[in-house]
Amino acid sequence: MFGLYMLAIYLGIAIIAAGFVALLVVVALAVGLVTHPIRTLALVFHKLAALAAGLALILALIVWFWYDHSKPDFAPCFWGSIGVIVASIVCVQLVVAGLVTMIFRV
Repeated sequence: MFGLYMLAIYLGIAIIAAGFVALLVVVALAVGLVTHPIRTLALVFHKLAALAAGLALILALIVWFWYDHSKPDFAPCFWGSIGVIVASIVCVQLVVAGLVTMIFRV
């Protein structure tokens, strides 16, 4: 019984900490948008593109090793791979656009 109470306390502390971090991120974005709007938006898109590309590659590996390749319906896995390639190209384009914007201070 004591373990459940401690678990609830630890989860409560983690939720409070996550809320505080989210509040700090919102404040940082608000200050950044006021002082350097284009640069802040470029940074946000850069981070989102990097996150999306990383998650897409991790998901592609999980799907590839999870899928039974001996099945005759291999087409969904193939089209999923094509989707990951297209999404990665889009994410790379967003990263490049973000870097160009940050470098040249547009």
